[in-house]
Amino acid sequence: MEFKLSKPLTFEEKTYEVLTLDLESLTGADMEQVEREFAALGQFSGMVETSKIFLAMLAARAAGVRVDLVKKLPLKDYSKLTMQGQTFLFG
Repeated sequence: MEFKLSKPLTFEEKTYEVLTLDLESLTGADMEQVEREFAALGQFSGMVETSKIFLAMLAARAAGVRVDLVKKLPLKDYSKLTMQGQTFLFG
């Protein structure tokens, strides 16, 4: 799935206009790893699929980028991207 950014974002000397998320290729093991990383940050959610931070981490993994890049997205893009991840999980 391609996610077009509302405006180009430069991160670590590379400019992004689109993030390509391969959510379909992720496995349960990927989700569990992201959940462990989420918990290591001191985060807790009774249902991680509803946590913006967890969804940002999952999107970053699906896009093959660092979560720091996802966190630098404009708010509207960040919200849309995490909602797409949530829709994928619950869809």
